[in-house]
Amino acid sequence: MKKATQRFSVIPPSPERRAVEGVLRAAASKSYMHSLLEVDVTPARRLLRELKHSQDGYCSFTGLILGCIARSIARHPQVHACRDIRGRFIVFEDVDVSLTVERTIRGEKAVVPWIIRSAQAKSLPAISREILEARSMELARSRVYTAIQRLGLLPGWLQALLFRLVEGFPRKLKDFAGTVLVTSGGLFARGRAWGVPVATHPVNITLGGLVKDRKPSAQGFEEREFLCLTVSIDHGVVDGAPAARFIHDLKRRIENPSPRELGV
Repeated sequence: MKKATQRFSVIPPSPERRAVEGVLRAAASKSYMHSLLEVDVTPARRLLRELKHSQDGYCSFTGLILGCIARSIARHPQVHACRDIRGRFIVFEDVDVSLTVERTIRGEKAVVPWIIRSAQAKSLPAISREILEARSMELARSRVYTAIQRLGLLPGWLQALLFRLVEGFPRKLKDFAGTVLVTSGGLFARGRAWGVPVATHPVNITLGGLVKDRKPSAQGFEEREFLCLTVSIDHGVVDGAPAARFIHDLKRRIENPSPRELGV
């Protein structure tokens, strides 16, 4: 009887993948609180449709969510505080939001990080344009991506050591990676789906699935659209009560977006 053959491919990990593994190893020692929310984005969708017909500025749904996140963190800055090497909490006024965009690199899909600096002070059109540019920018412009490539060439133990050293210097950490991470891999998935990340930043926001549901209203029932949202906060930085106030404020901003606050 002829012996069956096994067919397989051997694919060495890219420097980017090795660096991501190093980041996750460094983050494994932290304790995060995860809150799974369902946020009504019907008013946000309506506002974007109105803006599309009233002005030339490009305004995206992801940009609106990021704008609300940044403004809510600016209102509750303790949630994105970082501890320095002496154990003190460093609370930043500016909110630097790191987001991930998918790009094709060397014929394969890869995630490229980009940081929106002082996002709490930028208008919705400005944030939306920056996200759009990040999806087509030259990779050399992403300092974070360039650094990740270099880190990926180092041994795993040395990566972990460097990450722990950088964490002791919050200003360097903020410059390198921001203090807030927003991932949106499941944003356009249909149906209720939440992601629970291996969190790496003081605040991590994971955008999940979008779902339509019928809810009671004064006219009977109306169709509403909901975004599944996971908010992960470092419990070593902030207690439950301040974290809950931040989450409540974030939910309120997304469900009732203010054009004035968003700069449109």
